[in-house]
Amino acid sequence: MVIDGYGELQADSPLVSTSIWVCLLRIEESYRLEGPRGAFELLELIIPALGDKFTEALLETVGRIIYIFFKDGEELRGCGGQEGGFLVVRVMLSAFIANADDTLEVLDSRDAVAPVFNVWDKYRDRFRHEYAIKLQMLAAHSILSSKQLKVPSHGPSETSV
Repeated sequence: MVIDGYGELQADSPLVSTSIWVCLLRIEESYRLEGPRGAFELLELIIPALGDKFTEALLETVGRIIYIFFKDGEELRGCGGQEGGFLVVRVMLSAFIANADDTLEVLDSRDAVAPVFNVWDKYRDRFRHEYAIKLQMLAAHSILSSKQLKVPSHGPSETSV
């Protein structure tokens, strides 16, 4: 929708940055309450729609979401119960699709790689409808194609990020 309706829209446009800022503000203000579903869903659509044009804003968005929901690289903070965790995963999957290399780098710099993947695993049963399955498949493809993915020298069957 964003690409077709606003093909000339640039990532540095005030409209894009304002939309992202409003979403993040809404998430920060209410993550302990009902879970700001609409803000998460808008970010989930904005991120892959802008793709490579979104790199700088993507990094800030991923960094802010990690700051809001992960503490000390371990626990998911209160974010509207299970619904909040599921929404965080969907935004992270969109970030992987848009730019897996930079997303993994940001996660690694904040010791959040394992927590994000653990939360993804925790909510995998919620990804049953066609859109969510495709979202996971595209994210997995991007991750596996990432330059950040390293194969340990002790065997090809195990990978680490």
